[in-house]
Amino acid sequence: MSGKLAFISEGFAEIGRKAKRYRLRAHLAGEDRQRQEALARLGRSAWEAKVDLSGFAELRSQLGNLEQRAGELEATARQLEQQKEMLQKQRAAQVASFDALRQPALEAKGRTDAALQSAREQLGQQERTISGLENRLAAMAAESARLQAAPAPGAAGSAAPPGSQPADKIKLELEQNALAAQLAAAGPAKNTLVAEVGRLNGESQSWADKLAGIEAQRKAALAPIDGDLARVDQESRNAKQQATALAGRQTECLTQLGSALYEAKAADPALAEGMQAIAAIDQSRAGTQAGLEASLALTRSMPQGTMLKFWSVLVLVPVLVFSVVYGFYYRSAPAQGELAATTAESNVEPARDAIVQAFVSSPGDPSRRKAGVRVLRADILLLGSSANPAYLPQLTKILGSGEPELRAAAANAIGMIRPGAAEIPLLTRALNDPIPAVRNGALSALEQAKDAPTQLLVRRVHAAASTSRPRPLEPQPVPDAGRLTVPVYADATFLHFASDLEAGRAAFSTPDSMQKVLEFYTSKAGRPGMNAEEFTRLYFAGLPAGAAPVNRYSDQELYGMPTFVAVRESSVNGITKAACFVVVFEDRALARTGFEVFLDRSL
Repeated sequence: MSGKLAFISEGFAEIGRKAKRYRLRAHLAGEDRQRQEALARLGRSAWEAKVDLSGFAELRSQLGNLEQRAGELEATARQLEQQKEMLQKQRAAQVASFDALRQPALEAKGRTDAALQSAREQLGQQERTISGLENRLAAMAAESARLQAAPAPGAAGSAAPPGSQPADKIKLELEQNALAAQLAAAGPAKNTLVAEVGRLNGESQSWADKLAGIEAQRKAALAPIDGDLARVDQESRNAKQQATALAGRQTECLTQLGSALYEAKAADPALAEGMQAIAAIDQSRAGTQAGLEASLALTRSMPQGTMLKFWSVLVLVPVLVFSVVYGFYYRSAPAQGELAATTAESNVEPARDAIVQAFVSSPGDPSRRKAGVRVLRADILLLGSSANPAYLPQLTKILGSGEPELRAAAANAIGMIRPGAAEIPLLTRALNDPIPAVRNGALSALEQAKDAPTQLLVRRVHAAASTSRPRPLEPQPVPDAGRLTVPVYADATFLHFASDLEAGRAAFSTPDSMQKVLEFYTSKAGRPGMNAEEFTRLYFAGLPAGAAPVNRYSDQELYGMPTFVAVRESSVNGITKAACFVVVFEDRALARTGFEVFLDRSL
């Protein structure tokens, strides 16, 4: 009996072997990376120590050309940085000069507007006084007519006491004369106020025209400088991209040189340490590979069908037990119970396939979906644990569509195998998936790629990391302009991985130029953009060092030279703050223009 059930213990042993192979393959992949890095270090040591490379003339020539080109690019980058610094100083000087022109005009317009407001209030009061006098005089005229029509004192039928009407008439006439005099004096006073309001209104408009003229001059003066800055930024970005590509090519050549030196067993003392390091890695790799081969040999030596029996027993035995209990409990239907048991015994298809088929046929059934996704997720991770690049096309298809759990598993599996150039674009798109678990899996996979552009992208993601922890499988919504309380630049892409909506920060990117995005937001704000220093001094001067939001953008390799636009201001205890502002920058990791909207409250 124990011999017949040996496949059970063998099945558990095979599960253990698979787990061990997963660890061994991961370790082997790490050793491969270490070997490549050690070869590159060996080649660099040989190049810097000026070891005799006459036997490797082609590589020596390539490295010489690359080094010369790197020096040229470095010199170009320095010149561009100097030009940028000079242009920024020119721009700051222009901004300061126009601010100096603008400030007195602003103050004068403020005084004029205050005087205009006061004159308008006085004119309104004067008009109300004149209206009151006119209404009173009209009422008194009606009263005077009534008195004129009344019977004379002592006349027949008169009930009024003798002498009462003349006294009323005299009193009424005196009051009419006084009010008429006041009305006559109020007219010229009103005319004087009307003239004063007109004069002040013209003066206010004159100051407004002057301010508009100063702003037009400012834009005209800054336009060529901003154009030169944009050109220098573009040239600097191009130079850095070329330098990054050149550095990658240098690393490849140095790795080839190190490999050639190692295979040639170079005996130069300057290379001894590097040669020993590679030999140690090779020895360790050989042990790891031997462990893998031994494990695979044990797997291949198992009798055919062992794992099929193993999984069938693990799954079908509980089914049989349930069938027996079911038949015992429902004696009224013994035939049905026997049929269920017979069917279970004859079903030799792996239960895992049945679960998946049930899920595929009824994806809307929650219980079938949960079971099917669980099985498929385990299968996907098993593909990744194989470290076999042949599975990458299949995994990228799963990453591009399907259930969120499966997309996340596919991203993690690609990371286990280590993505190549073909997988990087899809992983980059998955990096902005609305599902956090998929983004995390894509980031883990991208971290395994060692090329410079991908590592810059990984740095960008870590630099923009959110402080909140959303649910892994809960989709994150894209905020609209109403929720942000600020317009969003047309056709911009919302960046899930770089946003923190709870903290009031929403990130976007666009293929359009920085200049277009800046023009959009400066027109909405009604004020020009500023550099980090100006923005901090104006709106965040009271914060501790390092606490201002502008410090997020201090890494020029990621963000270039950002521009800050205060869309809305607020005043607290006489201190002006930026209640809402937009940061526009070069998103160099994505090779696009980036901008982020900040609010002074959580969304």
